[in-house]
Amino acid sequence: MIIKKLNSTFHKHNRWLFGAFTIVIIITFLGFLTPTTDILSVFGGGGNGEFGTCYGKSVSLEEVRSQQLKDQVLSRLFRGDYGSENLIQAFQNYCMLQAAERLGISASDVEVGEALRMIFLMQGVKENELQSFYDRLLASFQADGIPADVVNNAIRDNLILNKLQQHFTEGIVITPSEAKSYYRLANTRYQIKVAVFAASSYLGQVKPDANELRNFFSNNADRYRISGKISILVVEFPFADYEKQAAALATDAALENYYKNTAGLISKFAKDGKPQPFAAVKSEVRADFLKAKMRELAEAKAIEFANSAYDKVSEAVADQKEKVFRSALAEAGMKASETGLIEFSADNVNQDLVRQLINADPAAAVSSAAIRDNAAVVGFRLEKIEERPAQLAEVAQQVNEDYLHAEAVKLAREAAAKAAGELAGVSDSAAVEKAFNALKGCTFREFSFSREQMPPEGMEAATLAATELAPGRVTGELPTLEGADIALLQKRIAPDMKKFEEQRSAIEAECLAIKQQQAMLQFNEQLFSNCTLNPVMEERYRN
Repeated sequence: MIIKKLNSTFHKHNRWLFGAFTIVIIITFLGFLTPTTDILSVFGGGGNGEFGTCYGKSVSLEEVRSQQLKDQVLSRLFRGDYGSENLIQAFQNYCMLQAAERLGISASDVEVGEALRMIFLMQGVKENELQSFYDRLLASFQADGIPADVVNNAIRDNLILNKLQQHFTEGIVITPSEAKSYYRLANTRYQIKVAVFAASSYLGQVKPDANELRNFFSNNADRYRISGKISILVVEFPFADYEKQAAALATDAALENYYKNTAGLISKFAKDGKPQPFAAVKSEVRADFLKAKMRELAEAKAIEFANSAYDKVSEAVADQKEKVFRSALAEAGMKASETGLIEFSADNVNQDLVRQLINADPAAAVSSAAIRDNAAVVGFRLEKIEERPAQLAEVAQQVNEDYLHAEAVKLAREAAAKAAGELAGVSDSAAVEKAFNALKGCTFREFSFSREQMPPEGMEAATLAATELAPGRVTGELPTLEGADIALLQKRIAPDMKKFEEQRSAIEAECLAIKQQQAMLQFNEQLFSNCTLNPVMEERYRN
C-alpha cells in the first residue's frame, strides 16, 4: 500500500502547487466544449473509435473513458459524488497529461502517498488511523467496481497537473514598475458618453415586399426549421414507494458500514470540518442511507422492468409493440402517463429519457432507466416526428420580423458610420464634443468606468475602445447586435499614487496572478494546436 511508505512529515507546498487537495484536473484550460455526461457512461458501451489526436497520436474513446473515470474519482474524493466530469473535459485532461509527460513531469508513489496523507489529515483522520482509513476508502471505491490503482492514479494525475502549472508559472516575477503600471491602469477612472444607434429607431424606415421576404428566407433557410416532436409513455418508479424496503435494510450494522464507507469521503457527517463518531450522527446517517437506498431500489426495479419490456417489445410485430408494452405494464402492476407530442427540447420531461427515445431502435423503442428528482423513469416511444426544414408559409411572421430587424440594423450602422466619418473631420476636442452631442438618430448613455465600477451591460466594447482615446476624442463606428455605437471619452482621471504603497503587496500579488494566468493561456494555445477533437465525437458528446 502506498500509505505504508509514509514515515516523514509533509513537504511544504508553495502557493502555485495549490496543495495536493486542489482539483486542478477540473480547471479548464482548453477551448473545447464541455457537455455533461454521467458516471454510468463510463461502464457501458462506446467502442474504440478515435476520440481525437494528441501530438500526432490517435486517442481512442476507451482511453478517454479511462481518464474520465479518474476525473470522477477525484470528484468523489473532494466533492462527495462522482459529479458530471464529461468526456470532452476528460480528453482535455488526457492531453494535458501527455504534455506533462513530454516535459518529463511525473509524480512518484511517495508523492502520491504524501498527497493522500495530507487529504486524510485535513479531514481529521488521526495519524494512527491512516492505514485503516485508506483501506476503507479503497473498499468503498472497489464496491463501485473501481480498482485501487485507478484511485491512486487519479491522485497522481492531479499532482502532475499541479506540477505542470508550476512549470509554467514558478519563474514569473513582478517588477516595481510593472506593479505601479498595473495599479495606475487598474485604478484610472473614465467618464464616457456613448451614442447608441439602435435598430429599433430605424424599423419604421423598412418597407419589405414579398420578393424581398422570399429572398431573405431563401438566403437564411438554415435558420428556420420545424422542431422534431415525440410522444412518450412514461412509467414512474417513485423513490418514496421503496421507503419500507429501505427501512427494513437499515440495520445498525448496515448503517455503521455505510458510515465507515462514506464518512471520510464526504463532509455531510462532519462538524467544523471534522468527522464525528457514528453514534453522534446516527440519525443523519440513517436519513442519508434511506435516501440512497430508496433511489437504488427504485432504479433497480426500473432497470428490471425496462429490460423485460425491451425483450417483449423487440419480439412483437410493428403494429403490436404498443399493445405489448402496455401488457407488460399491466403484468408489472404499473401505470404510465402519456406526454402527448412534445418538442425534442421540451424541459418538462426528463431529458435523458427524451434523448434515449429520440435515438431508440424502432424495433424496441423502450428506454433504459433514467433518474429525475424523485423517481426513476422508463419510457416507450409512441410517435416521433423528425425535425425538418420549414416552409415559408409556416414561419412567415418570424421571417418578416427577422427581415425588419436585419434591415433596421443595416440602416442604424449606416447612420453611425456617416456620423463617425463627419466627427473624424473635426480637429478641436471642444468642437468634437459639441458635434457629438448634436448627433441625431441615436440615444445617449453616459457613465463612469473603473475596476470598481463596471460599465453598463452592452457597453463593454464601447468602453474598451474609449479608454484608448485622448479626452475629447471619439471612436469610429462600433458595430453591435442591435446596430452600432460611437463612444466619446470625456475625461480620464488618474489615480492617487500615494495609495499605491498602502496596497503594494496586494497589487503585486494580483499582478503576478495575471502574468501566471497569461503563461497558462500561452500553454493552452500551444496545446490546442497539437490536440484535435474528432468532430463526430464532439457532436455525439456535446449533449
